[in-house]
Amino acid sequence: MGHAAHFLERLERASAAEADDALALYRDVPGLAFMVFRCLPDLAAEARVALSLNAADKGPHLVVTREGQFVTCLGRGMAPRGLPVVNHQALTAARAELAEQRRRMQLARELAGSEDLKGLWQRLLAKAEAVSREEFLAVAALQPLLKKRLLVSHLRIADDLAEARELLKKVQRPTAAQAKHLRAFWQSAWFMGDQLVLGCLDGRRGLTQELIRVLSAEGYLAWGVFRQGEQVLALRALWAMGRWGKPLLEGLTAMFSKASTLLSWMYSACGLLMIALRYPQYRRRITDLVTASRPPDILLDHLGKAAGAFAKILVKYRTSPEDLTDLSLQWWRREYVRFQDKVHSPAHLRFATAAEVPEDLALTWGANQEADLMNDPAAPVALLMWLPWLARVEAQELYLPAEVAAVWRTPWRPERALAWVQRYEDHYGPRQPVTVAAVPGRNAPCTCGSGKKYKRCCGAAA
Repeated sequence: MGHAAHFLERLERASAAEADDALALYRDVPGLAFMVFRCLPDLAAEARVALSLNAADKGPHLVVTREGQFVTCLGRGMAPRGLPVVNHQALTAARAELAEQRRRMQLARELAGSEDLKGLWQRLLAKAEAVSREEFLAVAALQPLLKKRLLVSHLRIADDLAEARELLKKVQRPTAAQAKHLRAFWQSAWFMGDQLVLGCLDGRRGLTQELIRVLSAEGYLAWGVFRQGEQVLALRALWAMGRWGKPLLEGLTAMFSKASTLLSWMYSACGLLMIALRYPQYRRRITDLVTASRPPDILLDHLGKAAGAFAKILVKYRTSPEDLTDLSLQWWRREYVRFQDKVHSPAHLRFATAAEVPEDLALTWGANQEADLMNDPAAPVALLMWLPWLARVEAQELYLPAEVAAVWRTPWRPERALAWVQRYEDHYGPRQPVTVAAVPGRNAPCTCGSGKKYKRCCGAAA
C-alpha cells in the first residue's frame, strides 16, 4: 500500500474536522518536524510521537517521526501506548509559533532584497555596534533554525577574542594591517553580543537538557560578552541572563560569594538581580543575598564618591526597583535634548523639552551609549539602574531604529578597539611570568646562606 493511500485509509478513524486537520499536518512535513522539535527537543532520532487532534486529548492521534513523516493515525479511544504525546494545547501553540516563524521569514526575505539570507548575517557582523532594530528583527526570523549554533558560536568567539587581545595589546600606533585586525576584533565583539541575544530570544526553549546544563555551567553563559567591559554589551548580556533564568542561579550564587574583581562581582550580582526581577519566586532570596553582602574593596575603590549612590540603588531592589526606570528615563530624556544639537537629525527626532522625548526613544538611546565599566566610576551605578527596564523589554528594544541609529552612530576608528584592549589589560594587569629559581652547582655555596656547599646542605637530598 502506498504511503498516501495508507494515510487516507487511516483518516476514516477521525471526524471530518479532525481529518482536515490531520491532512493539513500531513502535507507540511517541514512544519511538522519544526513543531515536534519545539514541543519535544529531547526526542530521540528514531522515536515516534503522537499528536493529539482533539481538545479532549482522548484521540484521535496522528503518529509521526521526529522528522515529521507520517506513521499512522490512531482513532478515538485508541491509546498511544509507549509513545510520548503532544497534547492539543501544546500542538496549537506550536502551530501558532510556526505561523509566526514563517511570517518573520518572509519579512527577512523582503528586508534582504537581492541578498540571500546569509547576507543578513554578514551585514550583522559588518555593522558591529551600528546594527539597527530592523536588521536585528530580520535576522531574528532565522533564530529557531540556528539557536543552538548561535549559543555555541558566541562562546567560541569569546575564546577567539581572548587570544586576539594578547596579540593586539602590543599595538601602539596601528598600521593599516593592524587596523584591519582591530576592526575584526571590534566586529566580532559586537557580533558575539548579537548572537547571545538572538540565542536567548525565547529563553531555553527548544534546547536539550544536556546543552542547557553545559551552557549554564558555573553561571558563565554571558560572561564572554560581559567581560569586554563595555556597558552596551553588558546590558545585552544581562538581558540574555534574565531570559535564561533558573539554570544560572546556582553558578551565579557561587561566583558572587567568591567574586574578587569588579567585573565578576558586577556580572554575578546584576545577573542574580535580573533573575529576581524576571522570576518573583526567587526575588526575596536573591535581593537579601545581594543587598546584604559588602561589595569587594576593588569595586568600592573604583566607585569612589559614587559608592553612596551605588548603595542606595542596591537598597531600592528590596522595595521599589521599578522606580529606577523612572529615574533613568528622566536622565536620558535630558541627555538626549542636551546632545541633539551636536548631530544632524531630522525635525521629528528633535524636541524642545526633555518631557517631549518619547519614552522608548530615550531609554533605547540611553542603552546604546557606550561607557567603560572598568574605568568610569559612574558606569556600575548606571548599570544597576538599567536592570528593571531590561527585565521587561523585548530584545528588539535593545537596538535603535535605523533612522535614529544613522544619526547618532560614532564613526569607527582603530583607536576605539585599541582602547577596549588596553582598558582590559589595565584592569586585569599583565600576566605575571612564572619564574623558577636557578639551581646552584653542587660545589657552589648554598643559597640558604649557611656557608656550606650546596651538595652538603639543601642539595643533600637531591
